Amino acid sequence: MTQQEAARLLILRVCNLIVSGQIHSAPGASRIVYNLSCWAAESKEFLHLMGLLSEWEDLPDKRNYFEKQINAFARGYPAKAALGIPLDTITFRKSSVSLHAIAAGPKDGPVVILLHGFPEFCYGWRSQIEPLAAAGFRVIAPGYNLSSKPSGVASYALSELVSDVIAIADQLGQEKIFLAGHDWGAAVAWSTALQLPQRIAKLAVLNAPHPSVMRIFLSTRP
Repeated sequence: MTQQEAARLLILRVCNLIVSGQIHSAPGASRIVYNLSCWAAESKEFLHLMGLLSEWEDLPDKRNYFEKQINAFARGYPAKAALGIPLDTITFRKSSVSLHAIAAGPKDGPVVILLHGFPEFCYGWRSQIEPLAAAGFRVIAPGYNLSSKPSGVASYALSELVSDVIAIADQLGQEKIFLAGHDWGAAVAWSTALQLPQRIAKLAVLNAPHPSVMRIFLSTRP
């Protein structure tokens, strides 16, 4: 194992410890910065965390804010580390809801949106993002973990989730998108294609039946 590979594994472990609350965010970030300095001292991640730690030290009355930023870094880093290509982080808006996503591939490429299942996040698409980006697609993988979590069951109705997908397409200036969904993300993909077929160029569904089959199954197997 190379020094870089060992450092990556240690960083992933520290990220998991921060997210699970087993270590405090600030000392955890210090450990990540140290390991990043071994092989990626000029990376965006290194500079970003160094800045957060410096401000955490200098502004004790705002430590709560910087600790939240460090926790957000720890949640998002595993997905980025799993890929050998540059990733962007994008936040889309729909009214008061923010939708966090990672993106890869040429910004002028045809857009493909990947919807993950439950209980997953965009890391679930790690094996698909790189080849799709290499093929020229602009890949958008929204993730539940860093997105808004509005209260109330009504906020998660299929019609609301479909409108989330369309909000992403609209903000990217796309009249039509390629859409793929897995598990519960596939249920959203099915509904988007059925309700707004004119917005879908191609649909790919993994591990989810057609909605009519799903309704029959749920109604006959309570």
